[in-house]
Amino acid sequence: MARVALLGLVAVLLAVGCAPEPAQLPWITDFAKAQTLAVREQKLLLMDFTGSDWCQPCKNLKRYLLETREFADYAASNLVLLEVDFPRWTSLPEPQKKANEALQAEYTVEGFPTLILLAPQGKVLGRQAGVQQTKPAELIAWIEDLRRQSPPPTQ
Repeated sequence: MARVALLGLVAVLLAVGCAPEPAQLPWITDFAKAQTLAVREQKLLLMDFTGSDWCQPCKNLKRYLLETREFADYAASNLVLLEVDFPRWTSLPEPQKKANEALQAEYTVEGFPTLILLAPQGKVLGRQAGVQQTKPAELIAWIEDLRRQSPPPTQ
């Protein structure tokens, strides 16, 4: 019995030790900077409206989709990432709070999490309230489908 318990403990420790580290992505919090970067690099702009410190679906979206290596690899060459946060227990600087509230009003975001995908010039390509994908590949497919449906910008 002790051997079984020891083997179980070793299996748990190995699983915890082998768990991948979350991917660190460059999330921007300033819309103007994010849009400028999207235009300069001709990348799509993905806005994540989140309640980072209280919204469990937001935390799940971040942990299981947005922080995965698969999504990070895709985002690095295809997206500019903008976090629009509405924390309850962490305070934001007042200018950031007002800017986030203005974006929430402009894009009529009524719940969290909400993802909004913009073309580099700012046209809304798609939006999604709640977490509808369960795998990074599904989220990437949603983005790519919206990219294909959008005509290229006129120069």
